[in-house]
Amino acid sequence: MAEFPDVVSKFSIGDPVWAKMKGFFPWPGKVVSPTKDVKRPALKKSMHCVYFFGTKNYAWVLEEHIKPYLEFKEMHTQKSKSSSFKEAVETADDYVKSLPEKAVRTSELPSIEEEIATIFPDGTKKAEKPHRDYSRTPFLGRTKVCLTLLAHYVCLNIELTIFAIICSKK
Repeated sequence: MAEFPDVVSKFSIGDPVWAKMKGFFPWPGKVVSPTKDVKRPALKKSMHCVYFFGTKNYAWVLEEHIKPYLEFKEMHTQKSKSSSFKEAVETADDYVKSLPEKAVRTSELPSIEEEIATIFPDGTKKAEKPHRDYSRTPFLGRTKVCLTLLAHYVCLNIELTIFAIICSKK
């Protein structure tokens, strides 16, 4: 949330969720940017504006009362509910199907230690010769090689030309 930049949020705009409000069962919805009409409560806790499928209502919901839709779908849809609930679930399912593949959040990526453990399962790193950094002087090593080869080629051409001249005079 913009009001609390220090707080790392579990949800982003557009995420399908289950949101629980006092006195109601968890209901499918999606996290949205609030409209002008939906005022945020003065609580300093992390909250998200949720659009509820089926009812088409909006509400600010505490983050602790919001769960990811797909992860908790089976748990919340097991009990037989009203037809409006079933419609809301169908709408949520259609919404989820319409979403593009979600990019991986950096918070979900493994730490560098976990990556190293994957590469070196026994915990030992093999000492490698450090690679040369060409970022400051690109292709420096290759340039020297190319210039050396070019010099040899030019010398060889000159020698061949001189040899051809000498042979033609004989």
